[in-house]
Amino acid sequence: MKHILLSCLLLLVLCATALAAPVEKQTFRVVAPEGWTVTAVPDVTEGVVLVAPDKSVSVTIVTAASGTMTPEQLAADYEQKLHAARVAQNGNYYGLKGMAGDLPLEVCLWTFDGMHGVASIVGRTGHPALQGIVDSLEFYR
Repeated sequence: MKHILLSCLLLLVLCATALAAPVEKQTFRVVAPEGWTVTAVPDVTEGVVLVAPDKSVSVTIVTAASGTMTPEQLAADYEQKLHAARVAQNGNYYGLKGMAGDLPLEVCLWTFDGMHGVASIVGRTGHPALQGIVDSLEFYR
C-alpha cells in the first residue's frame, strides 16, 4: 500500500510539472500555467501577455531600463500613469492597485540593476493561478 501511495504521489508531481510552460526572455523567466495563452506584447521586445483559458484575467509582463529614475520615482510614475494606489512596498518591490476601465488592476513592480520589471494583472485578480505565476517570475540582466 505504501508503494502504491508513493507511486501515485510521484505521478501527480510529474504531471503537475509537465503541465506548466516556462517562458524565457532575455531579462526574465516566467512559468505559464497549463491552458494559458502566451503572446508577445506589441512593440515591446521584452514582454509577454498570459491569458487565462476562461479569459477572466490577463497578466502582462515587461521589463525596461530605469534610466536615471530611482525606484521611488518609478513607483510614483506608475501610480500616476495608472491612477493606482500603492498598497505594498518591500525593498525593491512595489504593489499597486487600481482599475483598468471597469476591471480590477494589480501591478507588481520590481527594480533591479538599473532596470525594472512589471507584472500587470487585469481582471479576476483573485484567480488561483496568479500566485504561482508571480512566484515563478525571475528577473535578470
